[in-house]
Amino acid sequence: MSSATTGTAGTTCRFPGCDRIVARATGPGRPPEYCEGRGHTKVTAWRERRRLAAADAGTATGAADTDNPVTMARVTGAELLRLLRAEADRVAGIADRLREAVATVTDPTAAEVEVEAVRAAAEQRAVAAEARAAAAEQRAAEEGQFRAEADAAAEEMAGHLATAQASTDR
Repeated sequence: MSSATTGTAGTTCRFPGCDRIVARATGPGRPPEYCEGRGHTKVTAWRERRRLAAADAGTATGAADTDNPVTMARVTGAELLRLLRAEADRVAGIADRLREAVATVTDPTAAEVEVEAVRAAAEQRAVAAEARAAAAEQRAAEEGQFRAEADAAAEEMAGHLATAQASTDR
């Protein structure tokens, strides 16, 4: 326990969450970065950082992730690459459709086609409206004629009524 308190210039252990003083340097070379007696090493610190990162992300790490990290990273990388390729294909399809849409929007001939279609539809609506107006005028003229005939018939009936009343009065 005495070596835990005597360290290299008072630096603390690099193990996540450990605040003990690092072990004393015993020879030439790189100075120690971890405390003694608690199993804090570069490997255990790496595993602990991975475990903490997974816990923060809400994921679980298995023994394969910590015992074979390079192999697992390669497998994960291959899966992510496959997903990225699939996503790139999807995005390429969207880009093709967008390119076609932009080409259509900027094509003057396409605009002329649409203008012509709108003009033809407007002409059809105008012709139909004119036909309805002509039919309405025809009906109005017929109605005026029928009204005149009805008025004449009513006057004739009124005359007959007056004659009939006069005959009845005599």
